[in-house]
Amino acid sequence: CNPALPLGIAVLVLVLASISPASSQQQVSFNIGGSAAKKPSSGGGAGAGGGDSFDQFITKNVEHFAVTEQIYASKAKASGGKVLDAELAAAEAGTVRYVVSPDGKGNFKTITDAIKAVPEKNKKRTILDIKPGTYK
Repeated sequence: CNPALPLGIAVLVLVLASISPASSQQQVSFNIGGSAAKKPSSGGGAGAGGGDSFDQFITKNVEHFAVTEQIYASKAKASGGKVLDAELAAAEAGTVRYVVSPDGKGNFKTITDAIKAVPEKNKKRTILDIKPGTYK
């Protein structure tokens, strides 16, 4: 298992949770890859974790990923390791990776643009490789 995978999923969950409908958008700024994780500056928004700190939010999501990973490992063991899950195997086979970098060196400069690039009802594993920087 790739050790960066749980952190990548946690960041993706954070990003998805921080997106609000267009009618009530607030500007949120957070730093990824800095010396310390920071709570979104807007406070109280969906991405703020319901009052929890940013670190607690990430920890909860990494724990959720670990539990899910154990469930799929059990399925694999039950099938003799041959078939994990047909839908999951198909999603893995078509993996797409989007690099997000605020300096323009990736596929996208904003996390929002990368998320918008994922097709509706997507059935492929999509990885957002979010490079260090400040995102607004």
